[in-house]
Amino acid sequence: MIAANTGATELHERYLRLLRNKACPGALCLLCVLILACGGSEPGVVRGVVVEAIDRNLAEIETLRIRDGSGRVWVFTTVGALEKNGAHLRLHQVIGEAIEVSYEERNGQLIATALRD
Repeated sequence: MIAANTGATELHERYLRLLRNKACPGALCLLCVLILACGGSEPGVVRGVVVEAIDRNLAEIETLRIRDGSGRVWVFTTVGALEKNGAHLRLHQVIGEAIEVSYEERNGQLIATALRD
């Protein structure tokens, strides 16, 4: 996380130097595009009740749907195993106990990175 922020800061500094040196407009546009492309969305956290948990296998979750306090349904997928498996999440679904999902957005998908009771 720090490295990504540092890289963005370095790009920002280069952009400012180009502005000071009155670089050509094409180079400035290219640099702006690079800055926007390097920046990813910040990790997020949402808390809610489990609506659905679909297993990829015994250890991994293919799809997780939770409903937050405002009624919004969030749909997550995973990359690899997390702390909780589908069976544990379905127990939360049955008893109505909320969970907390840490996530990142990648290519328009919400990727769950951590789960907490």
